[in-house]
Amino acid sequence: MYGLLIENIIQYIQDNFGVDKWNEIRRLAQIEETSFHTHTVYPDVYTKNIIDKACKILRITEKQLLLGIGESFVTFIGRYGYDVVLSALGMCSIVVFLCTKNQMKINVMNFNEIFIYKHVNVLMY
Repeated sequence: MYGLLIENIIQYIQDNFGVDKWNEIRRLAQIEETSFHTHTVYPDVYTKNIIDKACKILRITEKQLLLGIGESFVTFIGRYGYDVVLSALGMCSIVVFLCTKNQMKINVMNFNEIFIYKHVNVLMY
């Protein structure tokens, strides 16, 4: 699970239930990290444990929690500029964005490699 998604879960819990509740959930879920890197992939068990413990501590159903997290995600990614990326790419939904995120990253990396290669060759000759 990308750190971006875990950060969204954390932000949702803190905004709606408080930092103390998040710290309690983190402790019971046995998550030692206090922050997550946006583009780092973390074990899926982190998310499962966070969701399981959050439902128990917050006394809400998994469906309620996931719905709240999903609704907050659109606003959350706007902070990182992904709303602009979605618009620029003509993507109509967040689902399409998430399904193609890895491919977009590969395309950008390939573009950067080609761009740098061409510019280095021009400068050398």
